[in-house]
Formats: sequence, C-alpha cells, structure tokens
Amino acid sequence: MKIAKSILLLLLVFTILNCSKSEDANNNSNSNFTQNFGNVTNRDFIGQIVDENNQALEGVEIKIGSISKRTDSKGVFVIKNAEVYEKFAYVTAKKSGYINGSRTVVPNSGSNTVKIMMLTATVQATVASGIASNITLSNGTKVTFDGNFKTESGAAYSGSVKVMMHHLDPSDPSTSDKMPGSLMGENNSGAQCALETYGMLNIELQDVSGNKIQIVNPSSIEIQISSSHISNAPSTIPMWYFDETNGYWKEEGSATKVGNKYVGSVSHFSWWNCDLQFPTITLGITIVNSNQVPMSGVRIELVRDGQTYGVNGYTNAVGQVSGLVPANEILMMNIYSTSSGCTSQSIYSQQIGPFSSNVYLPLVELPAAILNSITVQGTIINCNNNNVTNGYVWLQTPGQFLYTQVVNGSFTFNVLNCSSTAMIFNLQGYDLDTMKLTSQQEGTLNNQTVSLGIMQACVTSITIGELLDIDQNRYTYVPIGQQTWMQQNLNVSRYSDGTIIPEVSDSSIFLSLTTGAWRFSNNDPANGAIYGKQYNWYAAAGIYDDASLNDPSLRKQLAPSGWHVPSDAEWTILTTYLGGESVAGGKMKSTSTLWTSPNTNAINSSGFTGLPGGINSGSIGRSGYWWSTSMIGLNTAFCRILFNDYGACPTNFVESRNHSLSVRCVRN
Repeated sequence: MKIAKSILLLLLVFTILNCSKSEDANNNSNSNFTQNFGNVTNRDFIGQIVDENNQALEGVEIKIGSISKRTDSKGVFVIKNAEVYEKFAYVTAKKSGYINGSRTVVPNSGSNTVKIMMLTATVQATVASGIASNITLSNGTKVTFDGNFKTESGAAYSGSVKVMMHHLDPSDPSTSDKMPGSLMGENNSGAQCALETYGMLNIELQDVSGNKIQIVNPSSIEIQISSSHISNAPSTIPMWYFDETNGYWKEEGSATKVGNKYVGSVSHFSWWNCDLQFPTITLGITIVNSNQVPMSGVRIELVRDGQTYGVNGYTNAVGQVSGLVPANEILMMNIYSTSSGCTSQSIYSQQIGPFSSNVYLPLVELPAAILNSITVQGTIINCNNNNVTNGYVWLQTPGQFLYTQVVNGSFTFNVLNCSSTAMIFNLQGYDLDTMKLTSQQEGTLNNQTVSLGIMQACVTSITIGELLDIDQNRYTYVPIGQQTWMQQNLNVSRYSDGTIIPEVSDSSIFLSLTTGAWRFSNNDPANGAIYGKQYNWYAAAGIYDDASLNDPSLRKQLAPSGWHVPSDAEWTILTTYLGGESVAGGKMKSTSTLWTSPNTNAINSSGFTGLPGGINSGSIGRSGYWWSTSMIGLNTAFCRILFNDYGACPTNFVESRNHSLSVRCVRN
C-alpha cells in the first residue's frame, strides 16, 4: 500500500522561519504577518476531538478554511481539500458546554492528523458588577476584578458575571492537546517566533444568558509557576494572548515573578500565556521498528537541556513527527507508546543535537527486545465493490485508540505492545461518501501481521445534523429507527414564540407551581452547560398561565420549530426499536465518566447520549430523568429514567408534574 505522507505537531508549530524580524513588518500587522504562511493551497485532514478525560466528543463542529464538519461517535472528523496556507492551517472546534478549541499545523500534501482536547465550560464562580472581587483556583492561580464590565459591543453591563477559568501547567503532558493553536506567536516587532510556555490561563466571562462580556479596565492575573520550573523561571517574562480569529499568539505586556507566581496586568480576557521566545530550527523524526516498519501512535517527548520536562507529539501513519525545536541546544528525545502496557515509562531515549539548521534525522529504530510490533491491514470496498476513496478506519485496544485514512481502499496500522500478553482489538471502517460503515471486527493482536482481508462498508451509519433553538443554543440530532432525536437536553429559557419561562430556584415555590418554570440541576448554573435546563411538566406541556392550564388550544411550544416533547408512546417506540426496555438503557446511555461507576452496559450505540442530570443533588451522576407529555392521574405524568447501575430503560415511571426533569425532543 502506498501511504500518503503527513506530519504532526510536535513541539510548537510547523514553520522554517525563526524569530528574526519580518521585512517591513509592523506591530500587529496581520497582512504582513500572513506572508510567513506562504501561498493558499488545498489539503486533507483527519483528527479526533476528546474531552479532558480523553473520551471522544461527538457532534463537535470542526472548521478548516470555509469547510465545516462534525465529529462522529468516535470523535473523529475527516475534511478533504480544505483551503489553507502552505505553512499554516487553523483548525477550530466548537461544542456547547465546552471552551472553544483549536490547533494550528503546517499542512503537507498528504493527510494531516490533528488531536484537540476540549475543556469543559465550568463556571468557577459568579461575581457581581460594581463590586471588586477576585477568584483563586485550587493551585493558587488568581484573577482580580474591579467590578466594571461591558458587553462585546462595548455597552456598560450591570448584573451577575459567570467566570470560567482554566490553568494549564506546562509539566502536564496533555497541555499540548488542551492549549489553543500552537506555540507560535507574533511579537511586538511583528516577527514570527516560537514560544516556550511557563503557564497558560484561560478566562471567559458570560452574563446570565451565556453571552460573552469583557472587562472595562485592566485586571491583575497571577499564574502559578510549576515547582519543576520555578528554579529557572526568569524574573520578568513576556505575556501573550491568543488571537482566536487569526489562530496565533500576540505579545502584549509582561509579567513579573513574585514568589511562585507570575503577576501581570491584562486589558481583556481570552487565553493568556507567559512565554519566552527563542530562535528555532525545524526537526523531523521518523520512528520505525526493527523491521523498518513505520510506527504510528508513538508519543515523542523532547526535553531541552536544563529543563525538567518537554513538549509532546505523536507519530502519524508513516511514523513521522516534525516541528520547531530550539537551535544550538542539546535535547533529550524520549519515546513512549500510547498502548496501555507501555505508557508509564519511556521505551527508548536518545540525546540529540545541538542543531544549527533544519534537519531530518536518520530513521530512529526501536529495538525489537523492548516491544512487540504488530501490523494490522485490510481493504475497504463500498456496496458496489469499488475501493473506498474517502473514508477512515479506527482501531481500539485497551488504553489505545488509533485511526487512519483509507487510501484507495487500503489501510494499515502498526501497533506497539510492550507486554507479552496478546491484546484484544476492535476495528471498523467508514465510507464517508455513502455514510456507511463496515461491520465491527474483533480479534487478537498476537502475530506480527494481522490481515483482515476485504471488508465491505454497507451498514447504514449514524448521521448527525444540527439545529438551533430560539435562544441560539445549538443541538445535534440523530436518527434512531424511524424517529429522529436530539442528542442533548433542551436548554431554552423561552417558548418558541419568545414568551419567557421563569427560572425558579426556590424549591418550595417551584413545587407549588401549576405553570411552566425551569431551574438548573441542583440549582447550579455550571450544570446547565452539561445537562441543559430542568423543567416542570407544565413547561414541557406549554402551560404558561392559568388559561392555558385549562385550555390545551392555548398552550405554547417548548421545543424548536419542527420538533416536540415526546409522548409516552413515542418513548416506547424508541425503546422497542432498541430491543425492548430491558436492554435499551445501555444503548441510550453515554459512556461519559459523568456517570457514576458502574455505568452498566453503557455503549450509546443508538447515539441518544443520555447523561445523568438527576432529579436532585443526590441523584446527579446516578440517573437521568426525561419528561413525556402524557399525563396519568390528577398530578402526575409519565417519564423515562436511565440509571448508572441498570442497563434497562423501564416504562411506566411516573413523577409529580411539579418536579424538575430534563426534556429531550423528537422531530415532528
């Protein structure tokens, strides 16, 4: 099989330019700065989006150039022929409930692989306008507000302010996956530079409706310096903010070392980064086994001389990784396998450098004595028996998930196993032109080569669409049998005609109502981004006043146009299609770690993606409750419940109409 070459992010960003001044570059001159990126071209990309627990995120909106796609149930996306620069491609990732993610790479003519770890949009605290306040994370990182805020349009803002904060420690190997873009920046002279981070901080402010707001006056931030970095941290360091529009860092101000923190002043909130800038060369590395077979999915760590930790990258399908490294310095190259049996220690180390110019190292051969290298290969054809030309294959073993594009029908994985014990694997192929997939293959990796032969992609796959509610909340949806269901709980604060649904946080008042109301799970706004809002039955039924309570013709629509809150009979259609209530629950439950262990039988094969929003604080993590519109008795209605320790989705559950449950909508 002929494999198209691709190069992954290793250290900073792919470019052959160093930190010298661009010709005619002016401070913040984007038009001149983009000249560093070369001409416009078209490239192919494949990638995976995961959460902070390394779990796949489905339905993430990925954009490269003018092309947008959504990730599938494995968190994987493929975008072909995207318009990017020769030396700069900006990949963005957006999903409700998460901070926007991104990655920048220098794309090559083959397939380019990207991994992004998205951070949950967790509200750390709520502050009030007009009052000076500060918020401190558990590690000591701190931000101070003077109480003056404004909307994105510049108007003065008065009210509550939700604050989301994330600190990234350079000593954490996952920082390279979590951070935005890459460590490439534009300094005050307009020059392109590679950066070495001493810590990053993301701060996002929102009003009560989730709209972004900003500070009016500069605020102080204090970024914790890791213990392993404190001894060589300079007394003063430049500060950089991430330009989310352009995809790179820009120098603005500086921070001073005070004890074990960097303290600086910022004029606006986004991602901020304390970095040194340095001259670089481009280094390329190819990892092969003792039989000269390229090794994919291998983690490479480069540690600069005098540092206690480095930055990571992962080899692609042809064993390659490349990026910027410090010029004229000795580096330690540590190699790890992402296989579960190899991740705790380096499987190979070698001192390299110093390098004064761009270099591609001779093949780095991993000794046969330290690992077992296994090749998995096969061919994917479509329903017409032609080779699949636009698709991908994923392979999963305990603790390891690999994926690769299909090239003219063929695919190959090279898997490392540090243990003498054979590994069980699962594998499946996708034809993205027909949106069909192969049957899932299972086997054992105990030979040097595992040939799966010809696999036909003729099984209908899960397709994902999207819609917006009146509050502009975004949802994805999935066909399940003859129905189409939302994959997220409803999060709207108004009926579809714009009538406000009141938020009622006082439990005694909430339980006495006979008209629509909502509240957050456990009355915690942070839960809204994860579980949506919880409504009483009256809101689900569109009852907004006394008249509509008695006259169904006056009731309003809670669901977006073209959708509705399901009846009990419609829930039964869903569970029947999934094999009956005794097994439907496991097929409806998300595999997310939000579920309390054990998440019995959870496979989410339906794509319903049920989460454990609970019905009260004690049940969050253990159960999810959803309304139907079907009444029973004077004050109760049917609902559906999923439990963490139960693989069923039982029928005939009844709740008081005054209780607060989630709502999931089905298409008309």
